[in-house]
Amino acid sequence: MQRPLVLRSYFGGHEVFRIDNLRQTGADGLVFQVQLAPQVQPATNLLANASFEQGQQDLVDAWASDAWQPTSVFSWDSRLARSGQRSVSISSATPNDARWVQTASGLIPGKSYQFCGWLRGENIQTGPDARVGANVSLLGGFVASESFSGTFDWKQACVTFRAESSSAALACRIGFYGSTVTGKLWCDDMRLEPLDSAFN
Repeated sequence: MQRPLVLRSYFGGHEVFRIDNLRQTGADGLVFQVQLAPQVQPATNLLANASFEQGQQDLVDAWASDAWQPTSVFSWDSRLARSGQRSVSISSATPNDARWVQTASGLIPGKSYQFCGWLRGENIQTGPDARVGANVSLLGGFVASESFSGTFDWKQACVTFRAESSSAALACRIGFYGSTVTGKLWCDDMRLEPLDSAFN
């Protein structure tokens, strides 16, 4: 074993803890020290208005609503938030693929990133022909997080991707390509940051 054994986070490559002073005690025993690294500040969030706090009237700064069919209702919600005062929501009474989208710029092609968001759902209905419910995703392909359905309190969804260009369209979404669903989704506390170790 390399000594000390240093374990690092995928997110920024920061040291999390190290194992050192390993020695054997008796026939079957081992003793070692575990040293936790000091907490580091998280990487800068590359998204603007990531918690949906800024905007005017019904327009949310840096985000745009989009849908396959013009039947979903998009709201800037001041009654429900995971943090702060606001979140955004999407209500789909008829099956749809609908999303709040932000195009992030300044990405480095070939570099890996992680996109996360907190989702809350109400009666999101999936089925054999519509398997993807609430998710976060990268538009223009089939890169998406784990899918959530039904009624659930705030859950974090994350997806990793390698940037193909200096910008990427990122979405908090109900439904997906070929998966149109019904229900209501709230999104809050979105985050995009470099991912140094997972794929590089």
